[in-house]
Amino acid sequence: MNAWQGFRQVQSILQAATWPGSAAKVFATGSVVVSVSPAPQVFDSMRPPIVLMRPMGAQADPEHDQEPDLIHQELAITIAQMVAGDAVGEHALMGAGRQANSAQGRGLLEIEERVLDELAVVDELEGLSILCRLRSMPSATVEGVNYIVWRDYLFDLIGTSTRTYEAAGFLEASVSGGTVTLTWSLPTARYDIASCVLRRASGATAPATVADGTGITLSGDLATTVDDTPGSGTFSYALFTVYADGTSDARTVTVEVS
Repeated sequence: MNAWQGFRQVQSILQAATWPGSAAKVFATGSVVVSVSPAPQVFDSMRPPIVLMRPMGAQADPEHDQEPDLIHQELAITIAQMVAGDAVGEHALMGAGRQANSAQGRGLLEIEERVLDELAVVDELEGLSILCRLRSMPSATVEGVNYIVWRDYLFDLIGTSTRTYEAAGFLEASVSGGTVTLTWSLPTARYDIASCVLRRASGATAPATVADGTGITLSGDLATTVDDTPGSGTFSYALFTVYADGTSDARTVTVEVS
C-alpha cells in the first residue's frame, strides 16, 4: 500500500475498533480523522475519545536500496479524551466511572491500549507495516470545568510509493466427472476490498482482464469456492480481486475436463 492507502487502512481499523468481547465501538463515527489541524482546534467539533492522524515526512527505505518502491512514511497520531467531573486531570488520564463496553469514563491510557492493540494487526497486512517509535508526554487543556488530555504518537509506516492491490490466495482446481471445483483464499482484509471475479476461457490461456472470457457466478462477493461445469476440453480460469479503485493481478489455473 502507498501512503494514501495506508492512512485509509489505519483509519478504517481504528474506526472499526471495538471493546474486547463486545460489538460496541471504541470511537464514535467521525472521531477518527486525517487532518493537519492542531489538536486543540478540533476538540469542540468532535466527540471524545478522538484520534487525529497527520502525515509527516517520508523517505526511501534506507535498508533496501534494491527495492526503491519501499517508503518509510511517518504518521503522527494524537489521541484525546475527556471524562466529566475531572477538576484536576486525573480522570482523563486514568478513568473514572467507567462503563462496560463504552468509552465513557475510560482514561486516555486505556484508550491508548486499544489503539496500539488494533494497530498491531497492521504488521499482518500485505504490503504495509507500522511501528510506534515515540510517545510524547501527555498535554492538557481545560474545557469548562473538565480537562481534555491528549498524547502524540509517532509511527513509522512502511509501504510502497505506488498503490498496491493484493491478489487472492493461490487458485486451485480439481475435476470430478464434468465438474470443476475451484477454491482460493481471500486477501488480507482491507477497507476497500469489494469482490472476487472469476472468468473462464477455452484453451490454455486464462482471461487477462475482468472483461475477458466467460464470467462464473459466485455465491457471494467474497466467496472462496465454486463449482463449474464447462463441458469437455481444456479450460483456463482467472481470479481477480476487485477493490474500490483498482483490481489485482490474476490468479490462474488450467484444467482438462473429459
